[in-house]
Amino acid sequence: MAIPMLGSLAALVLAIFVMVGSTSNSAPINDLYFLRIDTTNLSVSSVVPDINGVDVSSTVNSIAHEVGISDFYTSGLWNYCTAKKPDPNNENLMNYTFCDKPKAMYWFNPEEILSESLSQGPSLTSELSAVMPEDVKKYLDILAGASKAMFVCYLVGTIFAFLTFVLGWFTFYSRGTTCCVATLALLTFLLLLVSSGISTGTYMIVRDAFNNNLSEFGIRGSLNTKMYGITWGAAVAAAWACFGWFFAICCGNTDRVKVVTEEKQPFIGYVPDPYQPHGHQEGHRI
Repeated sequence: MAIPMLGSLAALVLAIFVMVGSTSNSAPINDLYFLRIDTTNLSVSSVVPDINGVDVSSTVNSIAHEVGISDFYTSGLWNYCTAKKPDPNNENLMNYTFCDKPKAMYWFNPEEILSESLSQGPSLTSELSAVMPEDVKKYLDILAGASKAMFVCYLVGTIFAFLTFVLGWFTFYSRGTTCCVATLALLTFLLLLVSSGISTGTYMIVRDAFNNNLSEFGIRGSLNTKMYGITWGAAVAAAWACFGWFFAICCGNTDRVKVVTEEKQPFIGYVPDPYQPHGHQEGHRI
């Protein structure tokens, strides 16, 4: 009983961490994301044309981050966050500055986000959109559909993990309840497994698309090993719980609780014998 309950609890806690990642600009929530786009080395030399034969790309590069581009963009399940790089020598250190409002069925659209960041420079925005490689745009379409499927799987999987843990406390009373909990545990495992697989595979493809096609602009993509450790940990914990519940059914560890009631004894009264002398009376039991 303890093994599947611990597995259910672990799966629920880890799934909740995935769900709340990047939803608030506060540690450690803001540091839980799937994909990070690094623009600290942004170069627009191939985007901005020369003006009267003068190369102005170096000037634009120096002010690009001042007109709205952040050093980092991270993507979670509900929204994205932006961050600055406080230490040029430490690329893993980020100072988060903003997290977008969480919304259901969110998907990370870097082209739109960068365009919004460059709203003060419309000419640069249009040029950036124009030179976005077709391979990246193609993978963004895949990311849009995969993100929605991933969102549904994570949401339903977390709800099922909660129900599995709560109903698990009632498996003492009925084998039928245990069967229902085991079924929920199986569904939880499958949903968390699918969502973890979608997030890992999709964001690996998008990361490689950025690194292979946007390296000339100094834009790099990377994955957050912490977040993927949590999501795959949730799937493993759900598998542990699922195995434990089905093992409990097979081995009969969830027998119905027997309520033992004490059998009442019949009342035995005493009636004195009127024919016996006083002090030596014998009674009849009735």
